[in-house]
Formats: sequence, C-alpha cells, structure tokens
Amino acid sequence: MTADINVVSVTPVSHSSSFTTNAKIDEFNGEMKKRVEESEYYFIDLSGEFKDPSGQIRSEFSAGDGIHVSSNAYGAFLYCVCKELVG
Repeated sequence: MTADINVVSVTPVSHSSSFTTNAKIDEFNGEMKKRVEESEYYFIDLSGEFKDPSGQIRSEFSAGDGIHVSSNAYGAFLYCVCKELVG
C-alpha cells in the first residue's frame, strides 16, 4: 500500500506579527514547493486564498494575534484542499 503525500503552504500573517513576515513566508513556500515537486509529491498553495489585496492574512481568517488562523479559516482550508485534490 502506498500513500499520496500532499504538502500545504504556510498561511500568511498580518502586518502586526512580530513572529515573521509575509516576504519570508512567500520565500519559504516557494522553496518548499520546489522541493516537494522535485520529490514527486503534491504541493497545495493556499496562500493566495488566505491573502487580502495587501498580501496580509484576510481579516475573517485571522485569530487576531497576527499569526494563527481563526475557526472561519478551517472551512476555507478544507474547501481549498478538496478543490485541489478532487478538482
């Protein structure tokens, strides 16, 4: 038995985050995508779905601390992953 391996991108943060920046997350996601695809696994990039027009995490998906996602984000996360995997 074999299993398909799917790797999901890191979600964006808000401007107020002191933990990291979206530029670093975008760089990390780009490198992760490259390595995942070289390994013949599947990379699912959710960052575009979770960003607002300024490139920060959409307010409805932010838990308010600048880093974590809210409960609203999980439904969107599941929808995006299913859309990528099922079509």
